[in-house]
Amino acid sequence: MTRAKPAVIIQAGQPPEDLRVLHDEQPDWFRAVFAILGCPIELVRPFTGETLPEAGSFTSAIITGSWSMVTDREEWSEQTAGWIRQVFSAGARLFGVCYGHQLMAHALGGRVDYHPKGNRHAIQCQPADQEARAQPRHIAAQS
Repeated sequence: MTRAKPAVIIQAGQPPEDLRVLHDEQPDWFRAVFAILGCPIELVRPFTGETLPEAGSFTSAIITGSWSMVTDREEWSEQTAGWIRQVFSAGARLFGVCYGHQLMAHALGGRVDYHPKGNRHAIQCQPADQEARAQPRHIAAQS
């Protein structure tokens, strides 16, 4: 029997200890979803020097957030940006979260920089429509 190709979690950094104690690490946040889908996963931590997977060896990749800044152009981050360009041009399905989407933008020719007016934060609550409220909830939120 042929083993299914895994999805890959590219962990782009490690949370500070106080957050890890309360909320685990980024890969743990995604494992529950992959478990529901029955999808095998692999974890790669390029910030520790781990080798990124070859194009075609995985079904999709999630690139997590980080406490680093894309604008710092750290060596591991720039190597990961090169990998993004390579696997994206080969047709890989990629999903970036926070740092991950900024790194994808940088890798694919976008400009990532500080906002000229400083930090901007906003939260806007959106009420769920009737259809969304009718959907089953598979993953319980943690408080």
